[in-house]
Amino acid sequence: MIAVGKVAVLIPHYNNLTGLKSTLASFQPDDPADVVVVDDGSRTPPNEAELRTWVSGERKIYLVLMSKNVGIEGALNAGLHRIRELGYDYIARIDCGDANVGRRFTIQRDFLDSHPDINLVGGAAQFVDPSGAVLFVRTMPRDHAQIADFMFANSAFMHPAVMFRSRALDQVGDYPTDFPAAEDYAFFWRFVEFGEVANLPDVLITYEVSPDSISRSQRKEQLRSRLAVQGLHNDGSLRAWRGRVRTRALMLAPVGIIDRLKSRRYGQP
Repeated sequence: MIAVGKVAVLIPHYNNLTGLKSTLASFQPDDPADVVVVDDGSRTPPNEAELRTWVSGERKIYLVLMSKNVGIEGALNAGLHRIRELGYDYIARIDCGDANVGRRFTIQRDFLDSHPDINLVGGAAQFVDPSGAVLFVRTMPRDHAQIADFMFANSAFMHPAVMFRSRALDQVGDYPTDFPAAEDYAFFWRFVEFGEVANLPDVLITYEVSPDSISRSQRKEQLRSRLAVQGLHNDGSLRAWRGRVRTRALMLAPVGIIDRLKSRRYGQP
């Protein structure tokens, strides 16, 4: 183990150097966290030297190069394994094209330090379009009971905004590989079942809504996988039934209608 800091940030990358550069540029110099980038067989992978020029502050940069494209689940798991080998206490997530807000890593690290019973913490996100225009701010359920209830309908966490304890992976395991485009939903369900989780009210990231995002480009596959995860956690309750009905309805609804409903629900900034 050679880690010095507590936090390592896991960033999967595939053919998106522009997005990776902008994400690394959002790291605040006074927000300590080291970085592990996993390149998933890109045509032009990054190199450690250029990565260091894109990020500010004193931090270690590690690059994991996959020999071929294995998909997001495989890239994430390769990153988890590398971070655990290095000995970090906490693992944070962010995706290429998204941006950290303020001293996000310090806020989450301090929260986990002061709440030893909580294994994973997320937060709110500001959604923007590719031009940077704010679409809406999405907050998530706060305490464990609210989160557990929400999980029957959808993930209660913004994936790029979470931080979790490395040691929890001893019980939770890796990202599952049998729920394409919904690996995070299945992964977070394991955290909810294993122990305590939470969300902060703070906006921790800016999330870019892109036509190429998984929730759009693989929408049908994601919803099918979500339905499969919900089937695994079907406890026969009304909330479980409602969650599955909601997912089936989303499979039939056009993306434009879903976007308008989200903006109406979460409100304009």
